[in-house]
Amino acid sequence: VENATVVLVVDTSRSMLSTDVRPTRLDAAKTAARRFLERAPDKLRVGLVTFSGDVSVGAVPTRDRERVRRSVAEISRWQAGGGTAIGDALARAVELGRSAFGETGGTQDAGSKVPENAVSILFLSDGRQNRGLLPPAEGASRAAEAGIPVFTVALGTDRPDGGGGGAPGSFGGFGGFNRVPDRATLRAIAEATDGEYFAARSAAALESAYRRLGSELGHEDRPTEVTALFVGAAAVVLTAAAALARLAAPGLP
Repeated sequence: VENATVVLVVDTSRSMLSTDVRPTRLDAAKTAARRFLERAPDKLRVGLVTFSGDVSVGAVPTRDRERVRRSVAEISRWQAGGGTAIGDALARAVELGRSAFGETGGTQDAGSKVPENAVSILFLSDGRQNRGLLPPAEGASRAAEAGIPVFTVALGTDRPDGGGGGAPGSFGGFGGFNRVPDRATLRAIAEATDGEYFAARSAAALESAYRRLGSELGHEDRPTEVTALFVGAAAVVLTAAAALARLAAPGLP
């Protein structure tokens, strides 16, 4: 789809330093983002939003892949902050998607939808909302109103330390906060926006999801009239047949 846009949203909260997804959740997320950029269509605009308790724009939607790769590479463990503002991050991604579509001659009207498949959000988080102004449902509602599907990825296992700790609902260790992904919320966001939900419990599963989405987002299946192809092929066959007939039985002088 010409001028299609995908906004990558990556959780950079402290829980992303957990080692249940090797080497860490954050490093796995960065590797998967690079895989996405490798598979995405050249004409696809890609933007980057990072968030913990606050939301930052790493790259506005652009076709300059090197710029986005640099922004991904600049995400470091030292940026990992406290809190997870899922609703605010969703709202900011929707704003970026709308603005990118507006730059291509579309509308930026906050009350209207973007065309189908024009903008998508790929949202990765390993936590549950505990900061921010907007609840996740409100962020999802803004995406749905804009006609922007959100593809959510719940990164992490029920054992965030990679060993025997971190059962669902526990708050022990690693700063005393829950590091188990809120899969129910991320699934609900995807369902509310006509997106798709993925549970990534390993680096391999995460990369697989990003590779698949990198080749799918920005594409649209459309019926195409192929009658002309058959007519053209038939003409070639008839011409060849006529030539062979003349060779087999040359005409009288």
